[in-house]
Amino acid sequence: MNDIEALKAILYFSIFKYPISKGEVFDFAQTSKHHDLEKQLDFFIKEGVIYKLNDYYSPKNDLSLVERRLKGNEKAKKIMSKADKVARLIAKFPYVESVSLSGALAKGYCQ
Repeated sequence: MNDIEALKAILYFSIFKYPISKGEVFDFAQTSKHHDLEKQLDFFIKEGVIYKLNDYYSPKNDLSLVERRLKGNEKAKKIMSKADKVARLIAKFPYVESVSLSGALAKGYCQ
């Protein structure tokens, strides 16, 4: 199999110990051919290159990574409303043209 777009997306997020869902694989892979990505996922699982842990994909067969991700997603939801309020306040300052959120929190994750 020459196509590795699904694997590249999974490996990128594995740097952050962040298993990703099939939808996220589709969002971050460099192709819009979902059928091809499905085939890639099936192939890499069969070959033991990646693992499906509940609804998430990871190169490590470690369910604690999914638990960590879900806890971080919940924590980010709690913090996001505060970040939004602070961003709206800062946006009112004179000469401020833009306020942006970046990093893990922008992706919906917080440790």
